[in-house]
Amino acid sequence: MQKKKAVLYCRFSTKDQIHGDSLTRQNFAAQQWCERNNAELIDQYQDLGVSGWKKITRPMFEELCRALEEGRIPPSTSILLESTDRLSRRGWQYTLSLITNLISSYDCEIVIMDKQQTF
Repeated sequence: MQKKKAVLYCRFSTKDQIHGDSLTRQNFAAQQWCERNNAELIDQYQDLGVSGWKKITRPMFEELCRALEEGRIPPSTSILLESTDRLSRRGWQYTLSLITNLISSYDCEIVIMDKQQTF
């Protein structure tokens, strides 16, 4: 059986958090998800020290979207997020619109690991 493909999007808000465990925690959650779901983590995109509220521009999230659009991320890939606030802290409606745009524009699924939700 061929493994599913997965990509992790990591984000934390301030440069000071580079010394904490946020990145380690997000990577560990992705590894655990991949093990449980027979998936291979093929890449990750990291916006480190980029607010989910203050900054509208998140360079690596935008790169992730370009990679999906250009086919550099294979169809049916699972895009892993530790929680919805890794995608945005601008409220559930805004976050839901981002998720809806991603899954309707590209052949991918969005996985919110802490809630065990798949869109």
